[in-house]
Order: sequence, then structure tokens, then C-alpha cells
Amino acid sequence: MRFTQRIGIWVLLISILGGLFPLQVMGSSVTAKQTEMLEVKQTALSSAKFKRKYWITLQKALGWVENNYTMSDWQTMGIIKNKGVVPEGYLENLENQVKAANGEFSRVTDYERIIMGMSAAGGNPENVDGINLIEKLYNNPNMTAQGSSGVIFGLIALDSKKYVVPADALWTREKLVDWLLENQKEAGSWYGNVDLTAMALIALAPYGGEEVELAKQKAFDWLSAEQMETGGFGYFGSETSESAAQVIIALSSNGIDPTSAAFTKSGGNVVDNLSTYQESDGGFAHIKDSGSNAMSSEQALLAFTAYKHFVKKQERIYDFTCVPAS
Repeated sequence: MRFTQRIGIWVLLISILGGLFPLQVMGSSVTAKQTEMLEVKQTALSSAKFKRKYWITLQKALGWVENNYTMSDWQTMGIIKNKGVVPEGYLENLENQVKAANGEFSRVTDYERIIMGMSAAGGNPENVDGINLIEKLYNNPNMTAQGSSGVIFGLIALDSKKYVVPADALWTREKLVDWLLENQKEAGSWYGNVDLTAMALIALAPYGGEEVELAKQKAFDWLSAEQMETGGFGYFGSETSESAAQVIIALSSNGIDPTSAAFTKSGGNVVDNLSTYQESDGGFAHIKDSGSNAMSSEQALLAFTAYKHFVKKQERIYDFTCVPAS
């Protein structure tokens, strides 16, 4: 098996703070590069502070999302993580979607999105009027039909509440991780795309083992090299708020401070860069000064929330294991 799932915050902290003894993963000690990465995480955890300016930015974004709420799953996750309250009608709406489709969706990402939303809202995706969405996910023959997105969010969905996957499933966690490792480019990215690379790192965040750690380090190195001098990220030379948001979530989910030197260029760090996309109404723009829109705003809300959780040593942004059943 190429990876070991890290269970619980204590195991995570032991692995981060394990400078007193070599960390053993799958019978072998961590490489010098991995040890260096762990030391960076330890330093970040001890020195990072969620600055007041970021708190204000987060609260404005949260207010905009609440005032422009459309029952988007990503909006809802951001609201729940910040307020601990499920917007009225959200869970019922998700369940009605599943019932109306009789549990059959052509895109695997629809299963993943609904599972994550239900997990966040305290629902039970293993039994929606007798329909088991978890089983439909891990036995889905179309897992790779949407490229890496299905695999990435398949892992995130299954780990959102540590759902049990049988050993004979079509897609076990090991198979999903293996697929990601096999499809990583030599330079460290997934398809040369900042957003997809960041999302893959979010999916791999709970996993360890030498191959996984090396793959993640290559990806982080690639992202650092791709960062623009403004501190932002994008594609084809065009900077966007969504790319910065995904990188912040990826770094925070893996215990790396997004304001650290590796992700700070002459124009600043990636968190400050994302802040520059906030409009006067509190929402976020896709490109600077183009007006607030829902997708940019919900992703920025999730990014600042993920960073806040990193600083406060709380669970990852898509970890809903502490959410009680509704």
C-alpha cells in the first residue's frame, strides 16, 4: 500500500512535531527532504497568526455570501464552517435532488458534491430514502470520465466523514491515490494547471508514505515556481482570484503557511494577493475590479476559512467528521 491514512489531529500533530525521533512511514524513515518539510510545518504552526486584516476580509466575504445565498454547496460549506449553522432548506433540497434523480447522476462529481454537502450539513449520504451515495461513488465506472476532477473530489468526498470503503470496491482509497500519483507530471503538476494541482494536493492532504510525500513536495515546489511576482496565481499569464484561493486551501490543508517565504514574492504573499480581489461590497471578483461574483466569492470564503483553521490548528476545510447528524 502506497499510503497510510492519518487518523485524528493527535496523529497529525505527532507527525508534525516529531523532531525528537524519526517519523516512520510504512517501515522506512522519512527522507531529508521530508524532514525539512515537517520542520517548515512546525515553524509555521508555532509562528502563524490570523491577522486582524484577514479576519475582517473573511467576515466581509461571509456577509456577502449570506446576502447572495443561492444554496450553492460551496457557499453552504463556508457558512457552516464559520457559523456552525446549516442554512434553512439546504439539506432538504439536496435530498430532493437525489430522490428526483432516483440516485442516478451522469457525472461522478455530482455524487461527490452532494456527499460533501450532506456531510457538512449533518445528512446521511449512505441512506437517502434507501439510496447509498457512498456506494455509488466508490463503485462508479465513470470516475475518470472528467479527468482528474472525479478522482480528486472522490477522495475528498470519501474523507469528508471517513466513510468506509470495502476492499473489493471498484475505487478504493488506495486506487484513487495511485491514480493521482501515476498521472502527476514529472515537473510536479497535474496537467500543468495551478487549480488542478492545488486540488490534487487538497485530496492528498490526509495521506502519507514516501511516494505520496515526495509527490506532494514536487507539487508544492512547482506551485512556488509558478507563483507570479504579484504573489498571485493564474494560467496563461492571466491572474485570477480562484487560482490563489485553491493554492491557499491546498497549503493550509497540508499544514503549510501560505504566507511563508516559499509563497511570497516581491509583490507579497498569496493571502495578501487574494485580498486584493475583494470588492467594496465584500464579495470577490474573478479578475481585479470586475465586480463581485458568486464563484469567486465562495472560493475566497473557503480559502480564508481554510487559512484560519490552519492558524488555529483546527480540522481541514473539507473535514466534517465533527458535524453531528441532523
